[in-house]
Amino acid sequence: MSDDKKCKHKLDDGIQCGAWALKEKEFCFSHDPESREKKLEAVRRGGLAREIAIDTPLATIAVASPKDVVMLLAQTIHEVRAGTLDCRIANTIGYLTGHLIRAFEVAELDGKMEEVRAVLIERRPIKKGH
Repeated sequence: MSDDKKCKHKLDDGIQCGAWALKEKEFCFSHDPESREKKLEAVRRGGLAREIAIDTPLATIAVASPKDVVMLLAQTIHEVRAGTLDCRIANTIGYLTGHLIRAFEVAELDGKMEEVRAVLIERRPIKKGH
């Protein structure tokens, strides 16, 4: 059997599974009857792996500016590389800092808009009779 065949399993809706079949098999890992126990164990391990325990709380890092975000990311990278921080926690920190940077950008634009408004009001010509 060719290595580039699709899994022969039919899903509940009658559509053929879109995954690639295992080498020299008719089914993918999820649907191969001989892999059933391995699949169940992988699912169990995956469920357990989602639980992340932090033995020692992470150090508090004040994040009040984009420069602080850079420092937080640098520290996070260092901890991941040193093996002291779970990659999933690091991914969460990276995701949240992306939102934080965007919030800083919006706040900065908001401040600039207020400055522009103030200048426009200051330069507005005064109409006679008012």
